[in-house]
Amino acid sequence: MKLKIFALISLVLVGLLGGMAQADDVGAMNPKAVIQRARKGVLRVQVAEVTDEDSTGVSTGGGSGFIFEIDYDKGTAYAITNYHVAGHASYVSATT
Repeated sequence: MKLKIFALISLVLVGLLGGMAQADDVGAMNPKAVIQRARKGVLRVQVAEVTDEDSTGVSTGGGSGFIFEIDYDKGTAYAITNYHVAGHASYVSATT
């Protein structure tokens, strides 16, 4: 599982770096344009972990993630976040 995630992140980075190399061909984007373009894929991840069987112990937290693929045919988006954010979560909510 860790190897698959690493491979996926590596592919994303290669794609980003490849896109950066092409930026010279079409004109460099200013920082504001980069932020506006990237923010659409950034997620706020909120999690809750039930820590005991009667649900009286609940731990909450959060972090960030990003959308890496959208399947418009199925109406599904796939996202990545860190294990320390959602690895032990009982409930996860992600919003843009």
